[in-house]
Order: sequence, then C-alpha cells, then structure tokens
Amino acid sequence: IIITQDLKVVFTNRAAVEQIGYPEEIFLSQPFTNFIHPDDRNMVAENHLRRLKGEKVHPVYSFRIIRKNGDIRWANLSAAIISWQGKPAVLNFLNDVTEQKKAEDALRQSEGKYRTILESIYEGYFEVDLAGNFTFFNDSLCKILGYPQEEMMGMNNRQYSDVENAKIIFQAFNEVYRTEKPSLGFDWRIIRKDGTERQVEASVALLKDSAGKKAGFRGTVRDVTNRKRAEEALHQSEERY
Repeated sequence: IIITQDLKVVFTNRAAVEQIGYPEEIFLSQPFTNFIHPDDRNMVAENHLRRLKGEKVHPVYSFRIIRKNGDIRWANLSAAIISWQGKPAVLNFLNDVTEQKKAEDALRQSEGKYRTILESIYEGYFEVDLAGNFTFFNDSLCKILGYPQEEMMGMNNRQYSDVENAKIIFQAFNEVYRTEKPSLGFDWRIIRKDGTERQVEASVALLKDSAGKKAGFRGTVRDVTNRKRAEEALHQSEERY
C-alpha cells in the first residue's frame, strides 16, 4: 500500500518497501517515478496527476518497477482518490504480477510457434466445435476450400459439401465422439467457393477442454483429387488391358 501526493510517496506499508527493495527512508525521500522503469514513468506520472485533478483514469493498470538490486518486476496498480493531511492524494494498491506476466509471455510464444508450424504444413488443419463450426484453421485449409479466412470462421461443413457427403462427415465425427478414438483417412467430396468439386482425405480426433469435457474436433485435410484421378485412370487402363 502506497499513498502518493504530488509525485511523492507520503506513506508506505512494509509490504511495499519489501516489494521495491529500498529502505523506507529512501523510498519516502524521492519522487516515486525514480523506482519505475523508464519506459513506464511518463504513463504512471500522467495517470497519477490526472487522477489528482479528478479526471477519469482506468482504475487498474500494469507497469514495471526496478528494485534496488536491479531486478525488474511487473506490478498491477489499483488506485483511488483520498484526502491526506487536508490535500488530495492517491491511495495505491500494488500487486506483484511478474510470474503471471512471464506465464502470459510463454503462452504467447507457444501459440506463435504453434501457429508457425501449422502455417508451414501442406495439409489443411482445422478445429471445430461440436456442431461442426470452424473455430480455428490454417491458410492451407483456406486454399483447399477456396474461401478467405474472414468467411470461413464459424462456417459449418454443410456449407461446402452436398447432402450425401455431409452424412459421411457426420458419421465419421459421430464415431469419433462416441468411441473417443481418431478416425484416420476417410474421404469425401467438397464444393469449393467457385463451385468446383474436389476430393479430400481427412483425419479427425476428439478435442477436449481443460476440464476433460468433450468440446469439439480437430484434424487435417488433404486434397487428393489428382491422386484419385490417377488411380481411376490406372484402373480404367487395367480394365481395357
């Protein structure tokens, strides 16, 4: 807990002193901006002065502090206007969120790596909810179906297949849902946005949420039209022979 007034700290509790890492007498003798990361100082000072003037400021935000030993820590600040010795002051509650920030950064890096891998593969990758609506997909799938990304999000498989092939998809997904075992290499025909038909081969697995509850499906799709045509041509040739 810190009380600030005119960019100075006028009161601090022991937890704040321990968080900053400076002795209380030093902490109370300098502008509080001296303990804030240079890239965040102006933002914190501006918010402090605006709040003292009675202007509307977001009540909670994050910034970096620099401890005495040089460590940089992230803090969440929530604040409110109070009166201190007859003058307006700001009551600040600081919460160290460094580990949370590290976890968020690690998650973003993991998601970025995940996205890079998916965008580099030839096969189309997809995730759908239990109703069959797209919730995630890569560029390769867009190219296979012939739709731009903005049109595909939320699209259902019935929009790019006829009635017969929609039944094939439903049966495959229903079997995966029932048995919780992946379905590997089943075929169906898709109808691209331009109206052309292509033959695809798909593999599907069950997708569960963090609680282990069935949440949808994920899988890969490969355009096998040319391969199917070559197989059919070979078959016809063998029949003629």
